[in-house]
Amino acid sequence: YAHARANLPPRDWERPPDIIDLPVCQISGLLPNGVCPVRVELFLDGTQPRTVDDLWQTVEITDTGLRASVTTPQERRQRVNYFIPPTGSAREWWVANNQPLPPEQYDDLSRPQIFETVRIARPSLFDYVGGQVEIYAEIDPRGLQYFQVEYGQGLNPAQWFAIGGQQTTFNADQPVATWNTTSLDGIYSVRIIAVLEDDTRASDAIQVTVDNQAPAVALASVEPGKLYRWPQDTTVELIADVRDNLTIDRVEFFLGGEPLGADVEFPYTLAWTITGLGSYSFSAVAFDAVGNQAQASLEVEILRSGS
Repeated sequence: YAHARANLPPRDWERPPDIIDLPVCQISGLLPNGVCPVRVELFLDGTQPRTVDDLWQTVEITDTGLRASVTTPQERRQRVNYFIPPTGSAREWWVANNQPLPPEQYDDLSRPQIFETVRIARPSLFDYVGGQVEIYAEIDPRGLQYFQVEYGQGLNPAQWFAIGGQQTTFNADQPVATWNTTSLDGIYSVRIIAVLEDDTRASDAIQVTVDNQAPAVALASVEPGKLYRWPQDTTVELIADVRDNLTIDRVEFFLGGEPLGADVEFPYTLAWTITGLGSYSFSAVAFDAVGNQAQASLEVEILRSGS
């Protein structure tokens, strides 16, 4: 306006040399990872992001809306890009506002249920496992040349690792392999490949969740620091604060080593009826789906009313 009023030729605002263009992922603002939609942002040189985005992920899903698994045929798969916020308030906001997240349930309809040449009997599809895992199978020994048990990381492993060597004999009463998972965590696929005398192959595969991390637990009363006075107070309300990398199965409560009860749903609580004066030692043991456990204790003093 000032240039027009003074009849001066317009001049562009020259960008300072320390202002730069940089492509970044939408929503996260981090460096592109090959998955995210990209936009160009302006940055003061030195303040631009240095971290590659890990929140945008490509997930293979089926035509029925489930997560694809190693047994899902290629023609039923599709690759979908999702923004997956970190756990906490960001994830809670995302869910509360009905933003898209990848499906949690996996495709188990594509796995043949009729036993033919080979089938993994245990563990079952999508079981939680940990430590030393015994793998049992059903194998038709007729025309069998050998079979091999393998595992790989993820739902559709890019690389498979042998569990033991090739085996030429099968005993249904014995595990076909013992898988040492102690250094692993997360979703893994297990498969058995049977090679027949005519060099044809048959296989079966499952997915399991490996969990070797014990939960963390802290035990407190619902009213921290409360002085209990009996018979005015009639119960002690215990609450176990439990955290786990995957899932909690249950929390068991004890008094002096004697079981009081268990809770299988969050929040993990138990109400104990006060029976008399004195000092009481409570404990809570948290178990995850594999059986990994952790324990916490709490001392509670019961005083007489009016003292």
